[in-house]
Amino acid sequence: MLFFLAYAAMQYLRPTPILLIEEPETGLHPSRIADVMRVLREISTTRQVILATHSPLVINELQPHEVSVVTRDGDRGTIVTPIASTPKFAERSKVYQLGELWLAYCNGDDEAPLLNGTPYEPRDSP
Repeated sequence: MLFFLAYAAMQYLRPTPILLIEEPETGLHPSRIADVMRVLREISTTRQVILATHSPLVINELQPHEVSVVTRDGDRGTIVTPIASTPKFAERSKVYQLGELWLAYCNGDDEAPLLNGTPYEPRDSP
């Protein structure tokens, strides 16, 4: 409840140019995630809001142009790729919800197929 109240109160505080939120779903009942995302979307009309999440429920509340996949390459460093810019995104998004698409690939190991357009091949379980 406190997290939800904090998000609701943010829109009445003095605006800052940027708002960084780590895992906005923390401490919330899953049915309240959509409400929090609506509040944050309203806040984003007056300032930049950047979220970091591991929740497909949060991602399902976003639009494709609002989601980026962040990876780290030993040679190139940190790479930020808009999910809508990944190969065959339009085709894949007809089958999967945005959170499902992200969840299927963005687990720290299997991003390569998402980013280079190759077929997804699950790894063998240890």
